[in-house]
Amino acid sequence: MTKTANKQDANGPESLTLRGGERVEFPPEPGSKYAAFHRTVQIKTLKQIEDFVFPGVGRRPERKLDTLIPGKVKESVLNCLDLIIPHGATMTLNDPVNRITARKVKIGGTLVSNGHLSIECKEIVGGSGVIELIVSPGRIGEDHGNDPKPDKPPRQGNGANAWSDLSHLFYAGDGGNGEGGKGGTRGGDGEIGPVGATLLVTVEALGTDLTYRCPGGDGGNGGNGGPGGDGGDAGDGGGGYGILHGGNGGTGGTGGTAGAPGWGGSGGNGGTIDITCKEDNSDSTNTYDVHGGHAGRRGYHGTSGLGGNGGSAGPNSEYSIGSGSNGQDGDNGEQGDTSRDGLRELGRDGTFGQVTVRIIP
Repeated sequence: MTKTANKQDANGPESLTLRGGERVEFPPEPGSKYAAFHRTVQIKTLKQIEDFVFPGVGRRPERKLDTLIPGKVKESVLNCLDLIIPHGATMTLNDPVNRITARKVKIGGTLVSNGHLSIECKEIVGGSGVIELIVSPGRIGEDHGNDPKPDKPPRQGNGANAWSDLSHLFYAGDGGNGEGGKGGTRGGDGEIGPVGATLLVTVEALGTDLTYRCPGGDGGNGGNGGPGGDGGDAGDGGGGYGILHGGNGGTGGTGGTAGAPGWGGSGGNGGTIDITCKEDNSDSTNTYDVHGGHAGRRGYHGTSGLGGNGGSAGPNSEYSIGSGSNGQDGDNGEQGDTSRDGLRELGRDGTFGQVTVRIIP
């Protein structure tokens, strides 16, 4: 940084000029050489930030700063004579609300704000520079893709032998059918992306060749579904006696259904760019980008559980007539439910935000 000797008056602020390739963040570290340009203001009432709540004539109530709780949020104020960010340099402002007051702002590099931003100056001009306000994407849905497979049910009991009790005087018992596997857990839905931030520029002369960017936040990706548990094994048929043949083996349990995927969150709507100037000298060379955030990706299905093993037919005696049948293996589990309802709709891209450039002579 170069602190020039050119001052507005004996007590006025100096110019803040970054070097090419330099990266500076505000608020600065304690004792930083940049501390002279910065101060922090505690937001006690929403009146302190009412200019952000309803910017300009295009009022959009949904853009209220609902997340800015008075008494818990701070505002960064950056004050300098001239602010110059050359090509390759980056300045990042990290508070929820940020303000820059200067005589001239020239941006050939990148000015990033991780919150709402107000710029008040006599002249603002680019040089292929970018002012970008960034909002965080929506949170990713709870992921169950790496969950352990649910425990397999215990094997079912074997059928009773023929002639072993009064209930089996004339036939052997069949093996018990396997128990179905437990279904996997559904992945969580991604969070909706936040609405883009608000950029306010109050300037006498609006200059050329600068990109203003306030996109909406991307929706969070849906979480992956968890694995379904394997079906339980069936019991074997009971043994034959005399002329009575052995019992049938039981059918294996069906595998558990795979956990369904979580839906991706919708992208947040684009932010607000509100510029008030006395002269618009931009000659259509500026770019205003308020695109909505992208929808989050849907998660993936979990793996289906395997069907349990069928039981074996019971053994015959040497005099048995006929024989029992082996039980069938259980079916593998199905994929999780992908039906849509009001709570599980597919994510959508956010809509464009609002750009206003008004000239007040």
